[in-house]
Amino acid sequence: MAIFGLEASDFIAILAVCVAGVSSALTAVIFLKTFSRNRKSEQIKIAREIQDKINTSSKDYAEFLGKNEYSDKSPLEHRSDWLSNFGNLIRFTFGYLRYFTYLVEQKEIDDRSILNYYKKGVLTALGDMDDYFAFIEQKTKGNPNFPPRMSPNAAESREEISKCRMVWEHI
Repeated sequence: MAIFGLEASDFIAILAVCVAGVSSALTAVIFLKTFSRNRKSEQIKIAREIQDKINTSSKDYAEFLGKNEYSDKSPLEHRSDWLSNFGNLIRFTFGYLRYFTYLVEQKEIDDRSILNYYKKGVLTALGDMDDYFAFIEQKTKGNPNFPPRMSPNAAESREEISKCRMVWEHI
């Protein structure tokens, strides 16, 4: 018996090859779609976790500012402790921002919709960090009464902030 001019066994063999090919192509498409979805979900999860840590850390230094007021009239030891404690808190927050930026630079987080969602908040936080480090730098720079490590650290942190800001501004 002939089907489309082929013997039945030949037709079945060709049909089996075609079904196998379509099945393989369909499997590949489904895999790629699922992989893409999983990659995006993973990027969302990482970005959300980092943002949560930034938010928690930001609350910590906001709480510090609410409870501790800096005054140029305070004793030197109190001012030095205040600047040191505040500097440590904002460096901790900046560490998360720097890590987030690193993941973006390394293309571990590269989905445009995710980056655009977090861009404004990250740029605002980086601006705040720059202002805080500028304050520390202003209070400690050239002042022999403060530990010499404070001012250079603030200046270095401000340079890093500038680099991070450039990454986020070009998204």
